[in-house]
Amino acid sequence: MNESEGGRDDDLNTRLHAMETKLSRMRDQRNQHNEQAKRAAEQRNSLQNQRKEMQKSIDKRMAAQKELRETARGKKAVRDAIQEQLKSLFDRQNSSRGNHGKAKSIVVQLSETVGEMDRLEERYETSGSMTLEAEKGIMKRLRELANIRDELAPMVQEEIKITIDLDDIDGSIQRLKSEADEAHQAMVALHEEADAIWEDLKSSLEDRDNLTAEADRMHETFVSSRESADAVHASIVELIEEVNGIRDQLNQSRLDSKKLIDDHNEAVRSMLSTPDEDEGLVASLSEQLLNEGDIMLGGGVSQKEQRGGGAHRKRGSSGRKSRVIRGGPRRSA
Repeated sequence: MNESEGGRDDDLNTRLHAMETKLSRMRDQRNQHNEQAKRAAEQRNSLQNQRKEMQKSIDKRMAAQKELRETARGKKAVRDAIQEQLKSLFDRQNSSRGNHGKAKSIVVQLSETVGEMDRLEERYETSGSMTLEAEKGIMKRLRELANIRDELAPMVQEEIKITIDLDDIDGSIQRLKSEADEAHQAMVALHEEADAIWEDLKSSLEDRDNLTAEADRMHETFVSSRESADAVHASIVELIEEVNGIRDQLNQSRLDSKKLIDDHNEAVRSMLSTPDEDEGLVASLSEQLLNEGDIMLGGGVSQKEQRGGGAHRKRGSSGRKSRVIRGGPRRSA
């Protein structure tokens, strides 16, 4: 490895260390955002559950208040109808016959019709000296009144149908005044009870609105924290890709350095090895020995040369003795 490659690896290692430190810091930031989002979600859910329970109580009391208001409106309708009937009776008492033909309200018409029917029915049932013609007249009038009643009844609510006794106007006036007063007092009492419920509801509604606002704030915090965590996570993914790229470069550099060292060591071992350490040479000589039966090493002579050229050598020579390595099977003559 040359100096430039070593310097490049040092730069990569420095960058890698800085990136890994940054990754650790970013992971801590992401975890903090996620933890904050988790806490905000838990608080939001708790507030929403409290609001839900409070809303159930509010709805129950609102329904009770609405029912009281509806009942009060019914009492008011009865009172108004009675007052209208009273006005009609006063007009009947104080006005001349020419004013009897004035238009009457549907409530008054229905009340007078029903009252007349009741009187005719009572007369028909109790009179024992009624002639046949009189009975026929009563039945005919009852049928006419029944038709009028059937036409007017759908236009008038059941609770404001009040019978007027036209034969006792003064008594009817007193009775209607009493009924009107009772209806008015009942209406006032119902409204007061409904008002008390409303006053109690005001504080509950305010508490509910505060819970709603706080739950909304916690939800916004949850969303903001999650978005921050997602943004940090996206940056982490990008940085991890860069870190992996640097690690791949460093790994490749290590592999290249290792290969270079291994090649160098192998070359040195080849240069420093002796013939007996050369496995290739040993294998070649072994094969030759097996094929030819003898081999010469170190400048010596083979057995064949010793047998064939011995006559040319001086006996008892003091020169260097040759070394012969014998081996393998001897050939037959």
